[in-house]
Amino acid sequence: MRKLLGVDLNDTETGYKFFRRERILPVLDEIEDQRWFWDTEVMVRSHYKQYQIVEIPCLFLRRFDKKSTVSPLSHIGDYFRKLCRFRKVVRDEPAR
Repeated sequence: MRKLLGVDLNDTETGYKFFRRERILPVLDEIEDQRWFWDTEVMVRSHYKQYQIVEIPCLFLRRFDKKSTVSPLSHIGDYFRKLCRFRKVVRDEPAR
């Protein structure tokens, strides 16, 4: 994600996200993905607009009483395809 999109963000997919309403509304109008890739898209678009982004590490503790819905191989492939498509979209957009 960092290399393909040229951002210095550490993790766009997880964590809580807090926004200033007046800043995020125009970004939300640009978002195309309505599912899990939304996180990456909103973070990268905000980064390109030079909004201040603060990443605060947190600890994830897996709950073994819950079954994961993640299928690593298909999710990785899907994520890579979405990254490549998104890269083309943002490169074709007018200057950031």
